[in-house]
Amino acid sequence: MIINQDGTYLIVAAGQVGKTSGNTTCNVDLWLRQNGEFVPNSNTRAAVNTANDTIVLVSQAIMPLKANDIINTMMSVSASDQGCGLINTAPSSEPNIPAIIFSIVRIGN
Repeated sequence: MIINQDGTYLIVAAGQVGKTSGNTTCNVDLWLRQNGEFVPNSNTRAAVNTANDTIVLVSQAIMPLKANDIINTMMSVSASDQGCGLINTAPSSEPNIPAIIFSIVRIGN
């Protein structure tokens, strides 16, 4: 996300995380990055134990940003061989459950 206008922003990244296989606990971390640098204290973690379980993991911040700042959502997993990470789900007769919902709103100058 490239910021268009200076100001104070509320940023919320909510990821549906889980795993598709394996029997080892997998830690999934989700955090924010600004201009290539990690945003302090924005990391969150979920421990996923069972295949097909999902958890919503939320990283959020209120912070001043400048025009042309770049905001990214970052993710890591502790076990790369078990399908750990963001999970998109399409339930029958219901709306899609997206892998991630990213919201950003300017709340002040």
